Amino acid sequence: MFRKFRTVLICNEKLMPNPLTHKPKYILIIRLSSLGDITHCLPVSYNLRKHYPQARIAWLVRERYKELLEMEACLDEIIEIKNISPRRLIARINEICRIINLLRCKKFDIVLDLHCVLITNIISIFSGSPLKFGIDKKNELGLRVLKYYPLLKNKKIHRINAYLSILNLLGINTYEIKYNFVIPLKDSDKMLELLKRYGHSSRKAVIALHPGTAWEIKQWGIEKFAELSSILTTRYDTELVIIYGPKEKFFEQDKITGLFSPKAKFIICPGIKELAALLERCDLLIGNDSGPLHLAAALGISTVSIFGPSNHLVSSPFGDNHKIIRKNISCSPCYGTFSVKFMCKYRGRKCLQLLSVEDVLEETEPIVTDIINAKRKKTLSNK
Repeated sequence: MFRKFRTVLICNEKLMPNPLTHKPKYILIIRLSSLGDITHCLPVSYNLRKHYPQARIAWLVRERYKELLEMEACLDEIIEIKNISPRRLIARINEICRIINLLRCKKFDIVLDLHCVLITNIISIFSGSPLKFGIDKKNELGLRVLKYYPLLKNKKIHRINAYLSILNLLGINTYEIKYNFVIPLKDSDKMLELLKRYGHSSRKAVIALHPGTAWEIKQWGIEKFAELSSILTTRYDTELVIIYGPKEKFFEQDKITGLFSPKAKFIICPGIKELAALLERCDLLIGNDSGPLHLAAALGISTVSIFGPSNHLVSSPFGDNHKIIRKNISCSPCYGTFSVKFMCKYRGRKCLQLLSVEDVLEETEPIVTDIINAKRKKTLSNK
């Protein structure tokens, strides 16, 4: 299935000269992880394809995220780097050397490092490409080793715009925020069949909850999500699904499922393609700041996001029909523009603890009502 995201035209006041003496034939984008960040980077590939339609565009990514890039129509090639534990230092160095040798053989005209950590900086520098650009971010050594487009620190620039700013270094001063996802039909059919087993009807709104997150510091609380599910299924005639991934199988435990409404259906998404196919069938996703939230936004699905330590101005779902719920307290956000602080100085995630179920319901219920009314109107017009 082909899906296009809403177009946003962005023009920069400061025009940059084009450093290219000829149109590039082979471009490499580097962003190794993770789901949300790669999703934020994808508009870069769209704009490169638009400006250089004849160029071959490749992406270097960790193997676990290859599925996401396989759905992106603007890419010609995906290069996988193995996810090796930092404890296996020799194996890690060997893998970096393998990638560098591979890239040098391919002879890229341009390398765009959208990750800008030490490992990607090393790969970029030794890639053999004559032009190597990065984003305005220091690596683990506190260095910026690649040329970058400076972003004013007093501005709260969304990460998508920050990633797109790298295009200014190529003389591309006008660009769009757009996604071109092609979700495999087999995955789309698989998820539709699974929903039908649970009594899915196209007349009913499908609300998804994603209570999980890769970082505990961003977790609102499973018990709160469970209470939210019970209230929503009691007040509204909707289908409610709880989404979780292979690393979140604790949601299959009776002590967890028992907390949620009996009407809620738990659905595991083994891979990113299944996740995208399921999200596409939903009308609303409610969740913590996490990869699925940003993937849903890229697919044009409405979201309600619960933010605490994350900087909502920088990393919130991008586009229309998205509601951000947070408490405006002095210590929040405690994440930097790109950096992550893994420890809360209050050791209790005060910013999330203060967010009650009632707070979330107050902002969510009008959205749910609008979705239900839109579904009814569509059903009546089809009769």
